[in-house]
Amino acid sequence: GILICAEDFIKRMGWMPEEPKQPKQPELNFDDSIELTPEKKRVVDLLRERGEMQINEIAAVMDIPFVDLVGIMTELEFDDVITQKPGDVYGLPHKIQ
Repeated sequence: GILICAEDFIKRMGWMPEEPKQPKQPELNFDDSIELTPEKKRVVDLLRERGEMQINEIAAVMDIPFVDLVGIMTELEFDDVITQKPGDVYGLPHKIQ
């Protein structure tokens, strides 16, 4: 057949893009040997529920002193449970989501 437009050519070549998939609910897949304290679990659950957040927001929502939260966040980051982004924004890494 005759190609009328670029879309016909793309279809003929089988290059049609796949439909975008719905994002999955984040699941925790980190190393099972990592033991989460209740405070660490609260942080992870909060980030799973709300997505990326600044550390000040996390401290306010959790009603925990900032200095205590910094230690918790550092430990979670060392264990690859969370990631820090510019602007003191924290979130779950893609491998966990």
